[in-house]
Amino acid sequence: MDRKIIPVSHAQLTSLDLDAFVRQAKALNQRNRERFTHPFPKRPSRWISHYQFQPRPITFTDQGAVEGGLSWLVGATLDFSFARDLCAASYGARGGTCYDPASLLFLEVAAKVDGYPDYASFCRDLEQAEKGSLLP
Repeated sequence: MDRKIIPVSHAQLTSLDLDAFVRQAKALNQRNRERFTHPFPKRPSRWISHYQFQPRPITFTDQGAVEGGLSWLVGATLDFSFARDLCAASYGARGGTCYDPASLLFLEVAAKVDGYPDYASFCRDLEQAEKGSLLP
């Protein structure tokens, strides 16, 4: 399926229809659960990280921004579990431990949507309880 990325201006992003976004995210999550069904070959006991999607409430600051930033909005609505299926062929059942591909993908997306200039600053914030706890 060929999809083109459509550039979206900041003004378009700020006028986001939250209800429509949540509805579309639920539909996308359902399609992904039906389409990406190949099991990840490593047992969960050998994963260093364990991503688990949980829809979460979305609240707003007094200024109208999403509490927790865009990464909270993404993590509260989009399920990244499909990444395990996409990466399964690159992993074997044997061997050492590994990071859960869904965890890695979510962290990559969170760093990008929150506009971190580098991974060092992103990781510093993850280690701060009041900031890291905002990530789903």
